[in-house]
Amino acid sequence: MPAGLAANRIIPAKLRAGDEIRVLALSRSIGGLKEYPGITGADVDYSRKALESLGLRVSFGKHVMENDGHLTTSVAARLEDLYDALDDPNVKGILAVTGDIGAIQLLDALDFARFAAHPKILCGYSDITFLSNAILARTGIVSE
Repeated sequence: MPAGLAANRIIPAKLRAGDEIRVLALSRSIGGLKEYPGITGADVDYSRKALESLGLRVSFGKHVMENDGHLTTSVAARLEDLYDALDDPNVKGILAVTGDIGAIQLLDALDFARFAAHPKILCGYSDITFLSNAILARTGIVSE
């Protein structure tokens, strides 16, 4: 990591019991995952309950259940949910439904000033790393 970037790191606050996390379709959506055999609403409920057992409050983005021909929702819908989560002072962390190849579609439209104004934990894997690295490079926020 370049020395200047290391000196200007911003680490969002740790999650605590009672904090709200928002589940978003940054790559694939829950609706898209349900296209796979064996993935059901019961799996979503199980995951939500597991997070709640850690003391977290769980909310879902407005478009997280949508499913187009690419097992996700539009870039505009995903960005709307992302910005809603960033702007909501009650949301302390953002959890991606899953990785895959869709998050890279968001890079050109990211509003880095919004991330800088509202540093939050962004948790995910696979292509969510593209977002995390871009956010780190542009804002200094360590998000994963």
